Amino acid sequence: MGIADLFRPNWKHSNKRVRAAAVKAMDSTQAGTLSEVAGQDPDPEIRALALGRIEDPEILEGLAAQLPDKATAALARSRADSLWMLGATQAQDETRAEKALVRVAGSEALMEVVRRSSLPQIQRLALERLEDQRCLCEVVKSAKSREIALAALEKLSDVAILRGLVLEEPRKEIAQAALDRIEDAESLKLIAQRAKVKAIRTRARRQLDGAQEAAGSEGSTAIAQKKLHAQLAQLCREAEALANSTDWDGTAAHLAEAESRWNELAAGLDEPDAKLRERFDTACKGFGLRREHAVAARSQRQADLARRETEREGERADREKREGILARILELPADASDEALSALVSEWDSLGPPPETRQGELAKKLEAAIKRWSSKREAAASAEERSAAFEAVLAAAELSLQKDRLSEIQRDLQGHRRAIARLEKSFGKDPAISARFKAIEARFEELEANERLAREEERRRNLQRIERLASKAEGALQDGSLAQVDRLLKDVKDTLKKPGALPGKEEWNALRPRLETAREALATRLRELREQEDWKRWNAGSQQEKLVAEAEALKEVEALPEVASRLRRVQAEWKKSGPASRERQEELWTRFKAACDEAHARCEPFFQAQDAERQACLEQKLALCAEVETLKDSEEFVATTDRIKALQEQWKAIGPVPRKESDAIWRRFRTACDHFFDRRKAWQKQEDAKRGENLKAKEALCARAEELSSSTDWEATSNAMKALQSEWKAIGPVPRSKADAIWARFRGACDKFFEQRKEHLDEGRTGNLEKRRALLDELTRLLDLPPEGGSGEVAAKFVEAWDGWKALSPVPTSEDAPTRARFDALVLRAIEGHRAGFLGTMLDPMLTAQKMEGLCVKAEALAAEVASLRSSKQAGDIDPGDAEAMAAALKEALAASAFRKDFQQEDAARMYEQSSSLRRSFERLGPLPGEEGAALAARFEKAFSVLGTLKPPRD
Repeated sequence: MGIADLFRPNWKHSNKRVRAAAVKAMDSTQAGTLSEVAGQDPDPEIRALALGRIEDPEILEGLAAQLPDKATAALARSRADSLWMLGATQAQDETRAEKALVRVAGSEALMEVVRRSSLPQIQRLALERLEDQRCLCEVVKSAKSREIALAALEKLSDVAILRGLVLEEPRKEIAQAALDRIEDAESLKLIAQRAKVKAIRTRARRQLDGAQEAAGSEGSTAIAQKKLHAQLAQLCREAEALANSTDWDGTAAHLAEAESRWNELAAGLDEPDAKLRERFDTACKGFGLRREHAVAARSQRQADLARRETEREGERADREKREGILARILELPADASDEALSALVSEWDSLGPPPETRQGELAKKLEAAIKRWSSKREAAASAEERSAAFEAVLAAAELSLQKDRLSEIQRDLQGHRRAIARLEKSFGKDPAISARFKAIEARFEELEANERLAREEERRRNLQRIERLASKAEGALQDGSLAQVDRLLKDVKDTLKKPGALPGKEEWNALRPRLETAREALATRLRELREQEDWKRWNAGSQQEKLVAEAEALKEVEALPEVASRLRRVQAEWKKSGPASRERQEELWTRFKAACDEAHARCEPFFQAQDAERQACLEQKLALCAEVETLKDSEEFVATTDRIKALQEQWKAIGPVPRKESDAIWRRFRTACDHFFDRRKAWQKQEDAKRGENLKAKEALCARAEELSSSTDWEATSNAMKALQSEWKAIGPVPRSKADAIWARFRGACDKFFEQRKEHLDEGRTGNLEKRRALLDELTRLLDLPPEGGSGEVAAKFVEAWDGWKALSPVPTSEDAPTRARFDALVLRAIEGHRAGFLGTMLDPMLTAQKMEGLCVKAEALAAEVASLRSSKQAGDIDPGDAEAMAAALKEALAASAFRKDFQQEDAARMYEQSSSLRRSFERLGPLPGEEGAALAARFEKAFSVLGTLKPPRD
């Protein structure tokens, strides 16, 4: 830490960790300081941390326009957009939500406002601005409100999206509304075949039939005109959807193609639609103007960038060019021509003379580079001939390895080996060439070994196949089915004819008798099974005759539930009955199917009602699954346990769901519940163990505090006691049955020491009181006889006195409040008499009023939260400004022991720290004269009638 760090705030500290801790301690009321950190801090992480503490989106937008760092500016813009969207979706006041909605941009953000806002007016306003077809489709699918879903559906114009929505939408009303928007025959035909809801498929077929009948009655000419007009309307909607695109080139091509298509279609209309044409032209022209402006702006930006880049490059061009030429000379390959070197030397000379200070050095470098390239070319020329000869033989050898037959590869390698020996005799041996040829020979040996292993593996697998076949055939003689025995008999016969390659003759000699025996036994078994199959078919025919009669008798039953129940039973028994004899099977099935179809048609309304009821139950259970899945990883184990148990009771009360969904949805719900309760069980074990250890640690602290409580070494013992209190706070909670007693023991020991210390200190504070009184007398004379400097000098001295008052040594407790009250009165008198001199200082009344207002708002919000958590009333039933109602609710909660049951310890600790911070901030403010100051002070104290009941956390 530098000396300068002692004279500046922590958020300007040279240490990054200190600055980060200071920023984390700030809240949204310090937006000015946070803005300065976001714009000036050298570390991007701290700039991002400061942006994350700012809650005002307007401030964030201003920062996004001013910050020089693009990444930080983009982060400010992103956070501002998120806060606007959050305000539009979560605000309960329509005016505030509408103000935030105006600043929300982008189709995805507008879609989220429509889906998440609880205010119908805001949903409608966001939906009016939403034009993206895909986002509108998502709103239709996910909207809980029927009106919002239908309103979004009205804005859909893309036929493909409408068609997909009808095919997949399970809600009958929405699907029907989307179907009414479709007139295309091909789309209607597809919907009639594939729609999820049966009623929609039926309605599509009727609509298709009606369109075909209308086509026959109106005549081909009218139909053609109607189709042309519909196609032009679709083109107009597509152009309007593309008008706001920023894909300039792609959209321009699409619009040009659309205009060409428009002209072709419009030529066939008997009566052109002027309004439709005007809409189309407006969309195309609007996009064209936007594109011209965008292209011009882009060209200007590119020109500016190119100009600046040229200026920067010119500063270092000469140096880089010379170094580049030297590098290129050194990198010239050995086979480069003299012309290539001459071209580089000419390029060097064209740069003009180098600086005199480097002229000799650069000339030596150029000469050395030319000499090194000449030596490299001479060495390469002698090795080129030798390398080419060896390379040709090696390439031929590697090419031989690609042949299929190993004998041919072996013959080629022998010739290549002789060629290598001749070349080594002429040029000498080269270890690298020998290594490469040995690698080629090793690859041939590997190929040879692989082929040998492959042949052995094939024989082994064939032997295993025949053994498995023999075992299966022998096993099928006891419990094999007709189809299985028939198939095995065929496989055994084929294997006896063509057994394939085997490891040796002795294996085949051992397996062949088994296969021949199995063939004879399988043939006998096959005849027996066929006879049994014929008997089963005869017996099934008798049973099916009875089922047909029972199905045909259903037409006499009037009660639809009974018809449905008996129909399901006879159909299930039919499936179990098996096939009848071939000569009667078709007849019985035709009669049975006709009777079942007739009964099913009668029961269709009953089935539809059942399906609708089960689907409604499925949607309710899906909602319960979604909620319990959001709770399964919760760390709030007490509250979450109660909620999940309530969800389980709701699950039991809901009726059955579609059978195909029943098991899956139950597993989903049960898995999420089990996951949470397993985590809760482990957490309880850990918490019990931690609380026991914490109790032992706090008992040790109590013993140490009791030892120190009688000490008279005031300074050292005071520090030790404060250290013990810090340790106490750092230790976690103890068992609830021990909490009050252990806290009372520790607090009693601490209070005993500090009361004794207070009595001792009061004895030596009389001298300090005289200093305070002297300062007060001096300030009184200053007000009675103003100095020649006027209001400015008076304000300066009072500001200095205000800042230094806290540094004065303590006085007797009985005199602290009177002297402080006299000092405050003098400061208030000074501000009233010399208001202009205090402007811009820490005692500026305007600035003080703003800060008081902000602290009052925060105190009232915190008081409302405390009352809502502790009271049995709903938070919305209590006015944040009604301190009496909040205090009454708080007393009621305390009387019912709500603090222990419902008010979580972490909430209590957080709220106590916040309330203490608010009190300290309010007390640090200067006095505010007049009725405004009295009103704000009374307002703050009114809120603290609730917050003052908060107690510091014990654990």
